[in-house]
Amino acid sequence: MRILKLTFLKHVDGLKVLVSGLLLAFAFQSNFVTACTKPVPPEMPNIEVAVVAEMVKAQKSVKRYMKEGNEYLACTKNDLQHDAMVARMEKMANKFNGLIRDFKALKKK
Repeated sequence: MRILKLTFLKHVDGLKVLVSGLLLAFAFQSNFVTACTKPVPPEMPNIEVAVVAEMVKAQKSVKRYMKEGNEYLACTKNDLQHDAMVARMEKMANKFNGLIRDFKALKKK
């Protein structure tokens, strides 16, 4: 009877380890999934009324977007999602560079 009791306790301890391991795996998996989120594109200022400080703020927002985009690219394993994110990042870079050119041209007038 005593041997049976000890064997049962070993199984209970093993089950506790198994359940703890599964909970830990789910915790890491949920952290990994939340880390793999698409960044939200930043708002661009209206260059007709913007001042330099707003353009600098927009530049920082674009840099943050690009950094988060690169993190997303490193995270995603889906080729279509990867390609779509690259296209969005290129579009954002072109849009911002165009705004900067237009802003500088407006301010020279």
